[in-house]
Amino acid sequence: MELSSLKTSFLESLITDNYSPATVRKYTFSLKYFTGYLRQFHNTGDAGNITRQMLAGFVDYIMTKRREDNHDKILAERTVMDHRQCVKTFCDYLTANDFLKIPYRAIFDVKHKRRVLTQNLLTESQIREVLSLPNEATCYGFRDKVLFETAYGTGIRRGEIIGLEIYDLNFEEKTIFIRQGKGKKDRVVPLGKYLERYLKEYLEKVRPFLLKNMVTNRLFLTRQGEPMSYYSIWKLMKKYSRRSGIKFSCHTFRHSFATHMLKHGAGLFYIQRILGHTDPATTQIYTHIYPVDLKRAVLAKHPRSNRKTAGSEIKLPIGNRNRNLKAALERLNQQSL
Repeated sequence: MELSSLKTSFLESLITDNYSPATVRKYTFSLKYFTGYLRQFHNTGDAGNITRQMLAGFVDYIMTKRREDNHDKILAERTVMDHRQCVKTFCDYLTANDFLKIPYRAIFDVKHKRRVLTQNLLTESQIREVLSLPNEATCYGFRDKVLFETAYGTGIRRGEIIGLEIYDLNFEEKTIFIRQGKGKKDRVVPLGKYLERYLKEYLEKVRPFLLKNMVTNRLFLTRQGEPMSYYSIWKLMKKYSRRSGIKFSCHTFRHSFATHMLKHGAGLFYIQRILGHTDPATTQIYTHIYPVDLKRAVLAKHPRSNRKTAGSEIKLPIGNRNRNLKAALERLNQQSL
C-alpha cells in the first residue's frame, strides 16, 4: 500500500488519540524526511517494499543530513533522536496493521548519551544582557521584554507561552495556570514579584494598544493584534540573537531557568514540578552545574567545611603533637645507644 496514504491515516490516528498539535507537527515533519528518503534513494513509495537495509540506511542518512537553514552543520543530536523515534512509531503502526512484516526495532533502539546542555545555556550575566535588549520605551519593545521575562521567570515552553491567556494570570495567588502543556497536562507555576510587576504594566498599558480591534484572550499579541505563533516567537528570538551576538531561544530560557534555580539551592523535585516533567530523570540533566557551584556547596554544607563546626568541634593540638614527637625521638635515640 502507498506510504502517502498510510502516513495520512497514521497522522489522523494521532489526532483522534488526542495528541497535541505540536506532536502531530513533529511526526509530520519526520515522516516527510522518511518518505522522501525512500523515494530518492530506493525509488519506492510502497510500505510492502521496505526492508531492514532501507531503515538502517535512513538512520545513517538522518545522522549525516545537513540542516536546511545552515548547510555547514548537521542536524542536532536531539533532532536526530526525534526523527528516529517518530519513524519507529510509524513502523509500529504499519506492523500493527500488517503492512510491515520485518524486524526493525533494534535498528532504532540505539542508546544515546544524554548531552550536557552547555550549548543551550546562558550564564546569569548573559541572561541579564539578553533581558536588557528590548526597548521598554516602545510598546513592541515592552511586549518583547515581558515575553522574555516570562520565559526566564517561569521556565515554560514556547507552546505554553503561546497558549497563555489573560485569565491564566492569578495575581492574588501569585501563580500562572499552564493549560494543556506537554502531554496534555495542566499545571500551576509560581509568579515572582519582578515578573508580576511587568505583567501588570503590560496588561494595563501595552496589550490594549496591541489588541487594536481584535477579540482574543491570548496574552501575547503581534503587531496586527493577533495571537503570537510558533513562527512569530522564533522570528522574534532570532532578531534579538543577531543583534546581541548571543544565540538563544525559548528553550535556552527554560534550560537557564532550571540550571540557575538549581545553582541557587532549589531542589530537583520543585524544579521538576515547575517544568512539568513527568519523569524525574528528565530533570536530572540540570545537575550539570559549574564546578564553582559545587565548591560553594561543599564549603557551605559539608560538616567538615563549616566554620562554626571547625571552630567548636575540630581540635588541632599541634603544640602537643610536636612535643610528643620530640619525646618519642629521644626515646628511640636512647634505645639505640
